[in-house]
Parts: sequence; structure tokens; C-alpha cells
Amino acid sequence: MLGEQLEAREELVETEDDREAMNLEERFEILDNLGSGAYATVYRARDRSRGGEVVALKKVYVREDREIGIPQFIMREVANLKRLSTPGHRKDPHIVRLLDVQSAEGRYRNEQIFYLVFEHMDQDLDQFIRACPSPGMNETIIRDFLAQILDGVDWMHVNNIVHRDLKPQNILVSCDGKKLKIADLGLSRSIGSNVVLSTQVVTQWYRAPEVLLHSSYSKPVDVWSVGCIFAEMIRGRPLFAARRKGEKHQLEEIFSIIGTPTTAQWPVESSITVDQFVQFKAKPWLQLLPEASDDAQDLLSQMLQFQPLQRVSTKDSLHHPYITSKASQDEVEEEEEEEERRVTRHQTPPKTAHTPPTRVLIWTSPTLLIPESSQTQPPPPVLHSRGGRGQV
Repeated sequence: MLGEQLEAREELVETEDDREAMNLEERFEILDNLGSGAYATVYRARDRSRGGEVVALKKVYVREDREIGIPQFIMREVANLKRLSTPGHRKDPHIVRLLDVQSAEGRYRNEQIFYLVFEHMDQDLDQFIRACPSPGMNETIIRDFLAQILDGVDWMHVNNIVHRDLKPQNILVSCDGKKLKIADLGLSRSIGSNVVLSTQVVTQWYRAPEVLLHSSYSKPVDVWSVGCIFAEMIRGRPLFAARRKGEKHQLEEIFSIIGTPTTAQWPVESSITVDQFVQFKAKPWLQLLPEASDDAQDLLSQMLQFQPLQRVSTKDSLHHPYITSKASQDEVEEEEEEEERRVTRHQTPPKTAHTPPTRVLIWTSPTLLIPESSQTQPPPPVLHSRGGRGQV
């Protein structure tokens, strides 16, 4: 914990650059309110110190004794984001980028406002899923999105960081619907192999059984949450949507689908006992998700195992046939597109006295060629945002 605090303080000091000379209220032009929580409000804003770049601005309001210093949850988020942005073997870690951190005096006594500036993404995965017309997301998009989410979570796990709050609202989607970034690391923690952490993590529907049972937990809690997101992309609605709040009701919802565990599978340290629950039999995934492929059902069943140690890891998930078949297909498509671009760059149509040369314009998709006579570009895909969702 001390290491995290020192690292975060260092990061905060490093970001106090020449932008500090500009008044923070003058620096940002607020464009939209993206969402509010107990301690923070997230805005879409224009950063004048960055040439008018549109950013996601997270304003965190802290009222406490100044001698306490920087709140731990801010230090934790900043330190973990800095750690994850350190160059590694990942070309794109699929983690939202933290651009800057600043602080200022608040309006009230003992109030401080922390400004966390993030790259802006146009919508979250929850909005994307809801905006998809019937019959919903196709398998190609689902497979691609899942691979990106797994890659981002795996990068966190490689760095011994557990997100603890993965849900569609915390997965951001680019305007073209192709790039995903994991956001909101406010609850993320650096951990050892298996420790007891607080249970105030993750929206109830995406919470792993071991968290609901107040047992020790580690990286597999994120895999469970990703499994819930995976199922939601397939179904178009949450898989474990308990109608009533509370840990027991959520566990009953889970057991009604995956089956009630045996006494031998039940964690011994839990104060809740298995005999408090109805004995459900597991429902076949083919019955629950008939539209999903066999590989998709197999991977999902491995992600949503009751026992954490039986759950597939992010690394192994990325090597599952459901994902690797997508990777192989992408490699072929990339090679074909690169060859087409190479031919386009080096080929010049023959000139004649009666036929003027045709100039070729390349649109956002490298395989779409538009002649000069029809240069009007088709609009990019419109992904309607419902608003009111936090970006980070």
C-alpha cells in the first residue's frame, strides 16, 4: 500500500506541468454531463490546453482533513493506470488512458477537487448493446469485443491488478464500434495470489459467488464478470438479473442457472451455508443460449464456474478455440487488405484521349474504393447514445 501511495503522489506531482498556469475552470469547456456518482461527476469536455481536444473529465470532490492528504481511492486509480500504461508487450492494452491529473481548492471548507483527464470514448458497451437492432450483436462482433476485453483484463492480471468492477458500463466503445477500452479503475486493487478483500465491489448482477459469500477472492472474480458480460452480448440482456437486491437473492439467481453447488464445493469460511438454498439443477447452455456456437457455450461454461480455481484464466481464455478462430480469420483479412492497399498504391489506370484517369479514394474501411465521380462518403455507423452513463 505504501508503494502505491508513493507512486501515486509521484504521478500527481509529475502532472503538475505548465498546464497548471491555466485556471482549471477556464481550461475546460464542459460539453455534456456523462454521469454522476457519490463522489465524482464525469463530463465530456474540451481541453483548451490540449488544442481543444475532447476529453472525459472526472471531477472528484473530497471533503476531509487536509492533513490526510490524497485520498487512497484516487491514489490507487492513478497508480494502477500509470502502471498499466507502462510500455510492455501489448500493442494496445485496451485500458483507457489517463492524460493528466490536477487538483484545486473547492468551494467549501476542507474541500478539494481532483481533475482526472482521460481520453474520450463515445459510448459504453451497455449503450452499444441496447442500441443494436434485433436480433442483436452478431457473433463476429461479440467474438472481437470479447477478445479485446479479455486482453485488457489479462494485462491487468499480469500486473497483479484486479479490476473488481467490470460491467458493460465500464467498457468503453469507440465511435466506429471497433475499439474497446476498460475504464473506471477506482475499485481496482493490487493483490497477491489470494486475499480477503472488501465485498463492496461490482454491481450485483456481475458479482462472483465468492464475493457474495464473503470468501477470499482474487483474479477469478474478474473472469466471472467478463463471463456475465459475454452472455449479455449474446442475449442482449443480463444473465443473472436478480429482481431483488441482496446477496442471497443474487446467489439464488445464479444457482437457478448454473445449479446449486454441493457441500463439498461450498467455501468453508463462508458464514452462509448451502442448506439455505433451493437445490437447483444446472440448465444446459444450449437451452439458455441457443443462438451461441458450441465454442461460445464451452468458453462461457468455463468462465462461470462456481469454484474460482475451476474457472478458466484470462490467458487460457485468449487461447480458447472461440477466440483463436477469430484471430486466424483476422490475420487472413489483414493480409488481404494490406495486399489490396499495396496494389492500389502502385497501380495507375492507363490514360486515354477519351477517358480521364480515375482517382481512387480510400474511406475508413481499407477495402472500400470510391471513384472520383461519387466522392460523397457514406456516413460512419451511427451508434445512438442514451446518455447518462459514466465514461470512467
